[in-house]
Amino acid sequence: MSNEPQKLLDAFARGDRRAVAGMVRYRLVVDAGGLMIPVVDRATLLQMWDVVFPPEVRCLIEESGFQRPGQPKPKYAITADAGGAWYGDRRVRVDRGPDGLKISRMTFRLVSAPAPPASRVRCCSGGEKGGRHIVAA
Repeated sequence: MSNEPQKLLDAFARGDRRAVAGMVRYRLVVDAGGLMIPVVDRATLLQMWDVVFPPEVRCLIEESGFQRPGQPKPKYAITADAGGAWYGDRRVRVDRGPDGLKISRMTFRLVSAPAPPASRVRCCSGGEKGGRHIVAA
């Protein structure tokens, strides 16, 4: 599967929204605990970034990895198959196409507890702050 799965991880780690938006298959529908969030194109994703990718979701993706012999187990597994890969213990799906891997499905649950203040929310790599309180199911 080459290093395609790593490209997505690297884009999130850099906070490169445009690169991530280029790795999405549109029309993406995000299932946030039964609340379906349609993302019809790149412009919509960039406008709704903090709703689709709040810090908790970005960290879930960034902390995904392949299990490698002799290295610590990643917090969330990336599971590859012939059609693509799953990130975050099968919460984010990327499908293989002629233009590489693209995010095609995301499933999360909403949390009723209030989000921590934006000043205390950090992504794994020190990325952006703020966003809606959605965590992995």
